[in-house]
Amino acid sequence: MKFKLNTPRINRHLTDEEIARWVDAAEEDRVEGLPEQVLLHVEDCIICKEKIIETSQSVMASKSAEIQEEDEKYKRQFQEVPVISMFKILKIAVAAVILIGIGTLAVQFLYPENPEPAELFAQNFTPYPDLITEKSSTWQTDSVHQLLATGLGFYRAKKFDSAFIVFKHLYQGEANNDTI
Repeated sequence: MKFKLNTPRINRHLTDEEIARWVDAAEEDRVEGLPEQVLLHVEDCIICKEKIIETSQSVMASKSAEIQEEDEKYKRQFQEVPVISMFKILKIAVAAVILIGIGTLAVQFLYPENPEPAELFAQNFTPYPDLITEKSSTWQTDSVHQLLATGLGFYRAKKFDSAFIVFKHLYQGEANNDTI
C-alpha cells in the first residue's frame, strides 16, 4: 500500500516572484529545488505554465539583446588582433633558415678567408738579388769582409734571421760603409 503525503495545494495562481523563481530555476536546471506546492500547482495550471513560458522567452530575448550590446561595447573597446597560424610561422621560419644558408654560402664564396700573415709573406716575398759579387781574386780577407761574405751566404741560403744578426753586427761597427 502506497502512502501519499498530503501536500496543501495552492488555490491561487503563482505570483510574479514565484514565476521569476521558476524561470531562474529552469535556466539553471534546478527545478526540483522549488517548493513542492509550486511544482504541483504548475503541473495542473495551464495559465501559470503560459506565464512561465512567456516570461522565460522575454528574459531570453532581453538577455540576447543585452549580450549583443555588451559584445558591441567590447568590440569597440578593443581592436581585434589577427591570429597567425602555426603553419604560417613554420613557413616563415623555413624561409628564414634557407635565406641564412644561402647568405652564408654566398659570403664564403665571394669573400674567402684572409690568409695568415706568414702565408701571405711566403707568397709575395722574393729575396733581394745578390748585387755584391767578387770582382777579382783579390778579395780582402779582413774580418769585416769575411763577416760580409758570411752574411751574404746566409742570405743566399734564405736563412734571413742569421743574415740579419750578421748584418746588424756589421752595421753597428761600420755605419758609414756604403756597401754594408
